[in-house]
Amino acid sequence: MTDLRPSRMDIQFVDYDNVRFHLSTQEAKTAITLSMAIQCWPDLVKYGARDHLSSTYGEYLLGDAETEPEYNVSLRIDLEKIPSTPGAPFLLYQE
Repeated sequence: MTDLRPSRMDIQFVDYDNVRFHLSTQEAKTAITLSMAIQCWPDLVKYGARDHLSSTYGEYLLGDAETEPEYNVSLRIDLEKIPSTPGAPFLLYQE
């Protein structure tokens, strides 16, 4: 069996809408943070984007004070807190 040990991650990329993403393990190797810099974020906030993200992603959405500098919004997933039921899917949100 392969020994799957957590390792550091620091990946930056941009999508076709010029949204910058940063996928990293900043605090711990088992806590993945996904940060997004969205050019039109102030407009999206006016129409309730943060509230929608909060209701959709709940505890995974970081508060403004915890969001990574230079980014508008961050999500953090602690891999040690994912349900360990074999074969069970891990869902960030449910509709």
